[in-house]
Amino acid sequence: MHSFILSSRIVMMMSMLTFLIACGAKPIKIGGQVISDTGVPIAKAEVNTIPPTDITTTDDAGYFVIHRALTSTGEPENIKPGLYKIVIKKTEYEDFAFEVNAEKGEIWTDKHMMKKQQIQFEDVAPEKSEEQQITNGNTAVPNQGI
Repeated sequence: MHSFILSSRIVMMMSMLTFLIACGAKPIKIGGQVISDTGVPIAKAEVNTIPPTDITTTDDAGYFVIHRALTSTGEPENIKPGLYKIVIKKTEYEDFAFEVNAEKGEIWTDKHMMKKQQIQFEDVAPEKSEEQQITNGNTAVPNQGI
């Protein structure tokens, strides 16, 4: 009888300890700041993760915080521990990506510098078309067209 009471107390204490540890664990949050290559904060940059969590955007000072993921049914849940690839996108800037090993608590990453995209005019200008002139009297006719 005495050993039964002792083992019951041990089980109860272990259960309480497990409960207290679980309640005391802080949810994972991943945050950082996004700046341009001139040091200016970039607002409204899209921040995604792989594996997926909430998609968020940077605020006016370039800061972001990711702290939720959506389940397959669309319900929010805390971010699970693991390795996350953070992908930052903003029009007129090159995409930027980095990895974070999120184990517990708040993870504050360094400032992330995005470079302006270099527009390559040869990529957007139409190609020069070859024309061959065929003369029919005084009229020139392009090789392609009409």
